[in-house]
Amino acid sequence: MTLEEQVLAWLRRSGLETTDVPGKLLPAENARTIEFLDIDGERLPEADVRRRFGKYGEDPKPKYLNPDDEPPHLYYPQVDDTDWRAHAKDVSALKIFAEGPIKAACVTKRCFPAIGVSGCWGWRSRGRVYLKEFDDYEWDGANVFWIPDRDRKPKSVADVLRASNVLGRVMQSLGAQFQIVWLPLLEGFKKVGIDDFLYYHSEGGETLGPSA
Repeated sequence: MTLEEQVLAWLRRSGLETTDVPGKLLPAENARTIEFLDIDGERLPEADVRRRFGKYGEDPKPKYLNPDDEPPHLYYPQVDDTDWRAHAKDVSALKIFAEGPIKAACVTKRCFPAIGVSGCWGWRSRGRVYLKEFDDYEWDGANVFWIPDRDRKPKSVADVLRASNVLGRVMQSLGAQFQIVWLPLLEGFKKVGIDDFLYYHSEGGETLGPSA
């Protein structure tokens, strides 16, 4: 498969198209960028993540490369016309955070506005309890839902549990009501993201295999 075909197959497994997740092809690296924007829609090129692809069908490890010497950033999907700043300030709006940009784009396109967090610990950065971008939100009284990936490996399960519990304590300290959404395991999947779950059920139980 060409790089273009690999990218399209990857996105479509999450119910997305290339226009839903802006980015650039990097043929020399057999990769594609995921472009980040801030809460007001301004580009953050320093935050762009690279999604790598294997030349013979197998995903390389790691699949994702984060920029060097750059703290994590929240990912605001551009699949619709959501005003993310207004969403952040509206305490009545559900605050849904999904583990990964592609998962967030999938949820936003199919269900409700969702923000991407780069990994289960991607909501914090060195020297801070939580990302500076969280200061854009009105937390007191907000309902926050955190949707991490569901893994089968005991070590990964324990790490996600620790990260989720710490995030919960942070959110509660800010006055938010916090809920963790634990996804069920799916047959044939080593790991289940919210995009896998939604696609599985929207297709009547037919899966296309692990996605993002």
